[in-house]
Amino acid sequence: MVLPLMFLVHLTLFVFVESLTQVPFATLYSGKYCDSDSITTEGMYESSLRTIGWDEKAHSVKMLGTWIFYERESFNSFEEGQTIHFIGDNDICINSTTLQLAGQISSIRYAGLPWSYKDDAINIYEVEDFQGDEIKSEKDLPFVASQFQASLIITGCSAWTFYDRPSYHGKPVCINATEDGQPVLTSISGELKENKVLEPMCILRQIKISSLFHFCTRSKTGVCE
Repeated sequence: MVLPLMFLVHLTLFVFVESLTQVPFATLYSGKYCDSDSITTEGMYESSLRTIGWDEKAHSVKMLGTWIFYERESFNSFEEGQTIHFIGDNDICINSTTLQLAGQISSIRYAGLPWSYKDDAINIYEVEDFQGDEIKSEKDLPFVASQFQASLIITGCSAWTFYDRPSYHGKPVCINATEDGQPVLTSISGELKENKVLEPMCILRQIKISSLFHFCTRSKTGVCE
């Protein structure tokens, strides 16, 4: 069967527009209710809002995807600071009452893949509460350095299995994605080590992380609808 040309054109446009609506962003506002001056991130990271004139200036925010806000520069890597995170819908304003770090934010970071906040990805952080350096991947990882084993964020529809030895050996622990595709945020040193409320293993393909836990498997393919 040959599809009409106009149908293919409309389908292509729909897919293109739909993909644009999934591209993550964060807009910071100096006003308390997403008003006054604003700036929209051009990338997935702003390690120093000071360099763009926005250090401790944001009092409200709109975003799409999972974003983490830090009290210190460089994602609290060099100074102890507070951290908050939000899973944003671009129509919802996180006002100054909800944004606990209003007027104190010095760096921000996105968790997920840059082309779509719905796609399968895993972010692993070297410090709890998603601080410090990170590893981001949508593929199996044959090795992850031991320092990246403090906290993690899973986006998309897939489940991941973690192993306590390299090359997918040792004790496996599974973290399932949520049915509605909402990101899963957890502490490796907490739930994973204690193995609470986690299934023993996902039955699919594998991915791993060096000396603590290695991840594997996708319980579904594709993105969440």
